[in-house]
Amino acid sequence: MKIRLLTHPELLTDEIQLINALFAEGLACLNLRKPNFTAQQYEDFLAQIDAQYHPKIILHDHYELCEKYKVRGIHLGEARRRSYSPEALLALRQKLQKAGLALGSSVHERATLDELAPSHFDYIFVSPVFSSISKQGYGPKEDWTIGGYKAQYDFNIVGLGGIDLDSLGAAAEKGFEEVGALGSVWLKGEAAPAYFAKMLAACQALLS
Repeated sequence: MKIRLLTHPELLTDEIQLINALFAEGLACLNLRKPNFTAQQYEDFLAQIDAQYHPKIILHDHYELCEKYKVRGIHLGEARRRSYSPEALLALRQKLQKAGLALGSSVHERATLDELAPSHFDYIFVSPVFSSISKQGYGPKEDWTIGGYKAQYDFNIVGLGGIDLDSLGAAAEKGFEEVGALGSVWLKGEAAPAYFAKMLAACQALLS
């Protein structure tokens, strides 16, 4: 199983140092989501991350920074994605492919996942798979057991919500080949890199 990390939506103490340490531990992909940042704050934050890790970062906003920082791709939130027609989404996907950039988005209902099948995203976040760690009272409304139907989609389905060291096995049983962590890691503070390293090891063990 693969695992990626989403940034905390707010700025955390020593966050840049923690992110660099997380990459050093083996983090393969970071989704950079800071919804309250200005364009300048977002760029300043990105610029402080070690440049060798920029190709592992997905931008959730300020896509104009892609070329300058040689990032991995962009993520369209659900509301932003809905502002695109199917034709515009396909055109965006083709443009990004030519530039070597990935395109992702998010859904919270299985029916919406079905609507996206022809749109050719690289990955789609589905959530919440389990009760959220960072959002109190936010639990699953869908049974995201994707093992029986994930093959019909031409994009990777990434499970979010309640992903921690204890739930990785259950996520694998649901058919997920990749998950995304957030609250479980950032709540550890300065111990976040060590905790994430344990999650990585557990993911590797699930492959054996």
